[in-house]
Amino acid sequence: MRYALLSLLVFTIFSCEDKDNEPPQSTIISPSANSTVNEIVNITCMATDNKGIEKVELWIDGENTLLVDETEPYSIKWNTTTYKDGSYTLVIRSYDVNGNKGDSPAIKVNVDNTLSIPNPININEVSYDFSKMKVSWETSSDGDFSKYVLLYSEKEDGNKEIIETYNDRATTSHFKDSFDPTIENWFWIEVHDTLGYSVIGTGKTNTIDKIPDKVNILSIEYDLNNMVIDWEKSNETDFAFYDLLYSDTETGEKTILTMIFDANVTTHLITDFDPTKERWYWIETHDFWTQTNLSDGYKVLDDPPTKSDFRPIIYKDNSFPIIWSKNEDSDFLSYTLYESLSNDMANKTKIFTTNNNSSNQYIVSGIVKDEYRYYQLIIEDIWKLKSEIFITGSSHPKIFYYSEEDGKTEINIMNYNGSSQIKLTNNSVSDIDPFFTPDGNKILYTSLSNGFEFHTMNLDGTNQKNISSNGRSSFHPSITKDGAKIVYQSSKPSGSGRISIMDIDGGNQKDLRIYNGNNSPDLSPDDKKIIFTTGEWRGSTEIAMMDIDGTNLIRITNTPDRNEGTVRFTPDGQNILTLANNSLIKINLESGSETVLFESVAEYHYNISPNGDKVTFISHSEELYGLYILDINDLSSQKITTGEKLINPVFTPDGNKITLYSRQQGGDIYMINVDGTGLTNLTNSQSRDRHPTIQPVY
Repeated sequence: MRYALLSLLVFTIFSCEDKDNEPPQSTIISPSANSTVNEIVNITCMATDNKGIEKVELWIDGENTLLVDETEPYSIKWNTTTYKDGSYTLVIRSYDVNGNKGDSPAIKVNVDNTLSIPNPININEVSYDFSKMKVSWETSSDGDFSKYVLLYSEKEDGNKEIIETYNDRATTSHFKDSFDPTIENWFWIEVHDTLGYSVIGTGKTNTIDKIPDKVNILSIEYDLNNMVIDWEKSNETDFAFYDLLYSDTETGEKTILTMIFDANVTTHLITDFDPTKERWYWIETHDFWTQTNLSDGYKVLDDPPTKSDFRPIIYKDNSFPIIWSKNEDSDFLSYTLYESLSNDMANKTKIFTTNNNSSNQYIVSGIVKDEYRYYQLIIEDIWKLKSEIFITGSSHPKIFYYSEEDGKTEINIMNYNGSSQIKLTNNSVSDIDPFFTPDGNKILYTSLSNGFEFHTMNLDGTNQKNISSNGRSSFHPSITKDGAKIVYQSSKPSGSGRISIMDIDGGNQKDLRIYNGNNSPDLSPDDKKIIFTTGEWRGSTEIAMMDIDGTNLIRITNTPDRNEGTVRFTPDGQNILTLANNSLIKINLESGSETVLFESVAEYHYNISPNGDKVTFISHSEELYGLYILDINDLSSQKITTGEKLINPVFTPDGNKITLYSRQQGGDIYMINVDGTGLTNLTNSQSRDRHPTIQPVY
């Protein structure tokens, strides 16, 4: 019994000394308290115990995660993606080999898996050639990379479809064999990581293939055998071919004439064509992607021959020289000239034909005075197209005048009956006031090219020449009977008035009398004296006379109560007519006696008949308004028309008719018999026609 108690005591003592009730100690090393974590977090800890650690567990918010590590160093991988973003309390619970357990001090961490998505991968380039479209993108640098998913849409905001998946991060391009570069082809990369997160990067589309540039036809030229079409060269890198198209109308259905597959071939020859029928041509450019662009249309229709211009037919030596401008058309064939005695070309006769375009004149002989003949010129080309022009040949006197249109005046010529009105000058400045030389073979006129300058020209408008380009203005010419010299009024910009003389060609210019107010010189019938008005005696404008060389000045009037106006010799040289204060007065040069012929005469507007027995003038007084003829000898007068706005009456060379112009309705030139009958509008045009002058000798 004593031994039994001793044994029990010994066992009890030893049993109490071996029992382990001390819990293990543990501490979380990472993450640190209050840190932000995402994705899979490696939680490391330190655990110690006097007997040894069996395992450590991760507890979150008091819940066992069943995540355990049984070996040192202790670490547990926590997948935060299974938790919502927010704040969590972490504890490591450690167990020792005797079953004791202990918790680490708790730490709080913040889970934020918005940072967990992969870095986006952007499309670098979308390019293509004729066989494939290449898509390339950046390389992913994420450690948890899983795959690339290539997405596609025809619109930037369209629905995306998956066209390929790549698991190898080194694969960064894709080739598409079927594609249309004429539309947008959008591509994106969606990158995935191993935790299932994904993101779509910036997309990109191809450069849309534009339609080919328009290629226009440059020229279409042809002769009797060939037509050659030339067009611009296409510079398209994706050029496919040209279509040469044609149609009979601009808006009609187009037909393919030929297809050309070489961009460098820009010409085509046609042998079957008819340029007298309208046909349109186009070049349509095609590219590899079937896009097209149509050129502007090019019309081919051979025009009738260019019309020539007739020169005026100037009657001379019983002949009509008929001259026309040379036809320069490349397809010229012939001229044919017809003559008729009727202005409708009835019963016309062919009088000339030629195939030489330089043979552009023909002389018709056997012409007598005071007749009209009518001519038609037909110009034909090799395609049998024709143009025609007409002109009237007249052996009556010619009428020259100036015509104003669009603010500029030019010298015109017409026949005695108003037919064949032709413009002779066509200058950049106005040309006015034509006068015939006494022989009727030249025209003297005034050009406003540099002030007022005299020019001369032939009756057909050729050989135009400036004869007074001396820095002065020249007015009121009076030409000697032999046509050799011109007496005229001139002035410098300073304003001093001069009576001057020069040769008909502009040579030997000389001032005969210089005084402010010298005006309106007129030569005596024998060309020995000059009559003119002057202010030389001050106080009023008087009439003076001097020899043609400027000597022997004589004062004709001394009338301080009136101002003398336009002064003219009568054809016999014994008298002068003057307009003074709107009265027409005759002054006898020998006796100095004066006769008032008519009162209320419009200034400047009178003209003496060729034989000197009559004068025609315009009266603008309210009671007497109209055109008059007055007998200088018996002073009888007759009003022959009351037309409004009549200006500048002039007798015809035979004294039987009067030409004048009217400012009514723009202005036309009229002719009227001296008895007041037969008033005829000669020009009847839309322009303003003025200052008719009639050929004195023909």
